[in-house]
Order: sequence, then structure tokens, then C-alpha cells
Amino acid sequence: MEEASAPPLCLKCNMFFGNAAFENLCSGCYKDRTKDGGSTSAVAPSATEVSPSVVAAQLEAPELALATGPEVAAEAPEERKVQKKKNRCFFEGCKAKVSLVQQSTNMCKCGYIFCDTHRYAEDHGCDFDHKTSGRAV
Repeated sequence: MEEASAPPLCLKCNMFFGNAAFENLCSGCYKDRTKDGGSTSAVAPSATEVSPSVVAAQLEAPELALATGPEVAAEAPEERKVQKKKNRCFFEGCKAKVSLVQQSTNMCKCGYIFCDTHRYAEDHGCDFDHKTSGRAV
């Protein structure tokens, strides 16, 4: 009778069971590896040959490379303001109360809620491109 062997431990973290479909990595390490770019060089050849300090250095190295890259600063998206008070008009200087019904009807495609006076895109300087959105439909 053949004895069922236990699945191997994850080659990267050596804490959870690895999966052959995930290149003998646990689901968490595989997700991190594919998110970082998918290079298999960070995976150790065998869990018994690697000391914990080497594993820690391998885990920290990609983070340092990502944090110090010049392209990261160039691709940083613009910070958008968050509308904290959903019951007030988001137009600067207006701050009129917006009822619960108006919150659903006066929500613009840019994601902000406006009063009846400023609900149209041309009235509040909307940054959403309504023209190309309408042509796509």
C-alpha cells in the first residue's frame, strides 16, 4: 500500500504548506511574488539549505528596491480630496445641507455630492470626462 506523503512546506516562508500549482509556495507568498513582478530568484532552492537570516534578507531586499526606485515617485497618483461630510455640498464655499434623497440624486460621476445649485458638471468644475463617457455608450 502506498503511503500518502505530506505536502512540502512553503519554500519562501517555511511556515505553511506549499502547493505544486503555486511552485511549492503557500498562497500568501505566491500572491506576494506575483504582485512584485514574478521573479523566481527570491524562492530558495530548498527549505533545509537556507538559514533564517538569508530568508529575512531576501524578504527585505525587494521592499528596499521598490521603495527607492525613481519610477515610483514619478508614477504617484494625484491626491484627491475626500468628502467627509456627505450631508453637505462639496462645492468650495457653499456647504449647503443636502438631504438624504438629494445625496443619491445629486451624486456626480466624479464621486462627490453637491446641492441642487452645483449638481451639474459645469457648475462645480467636474474633473470627470462626461463627453468621452457619453460617446462610449
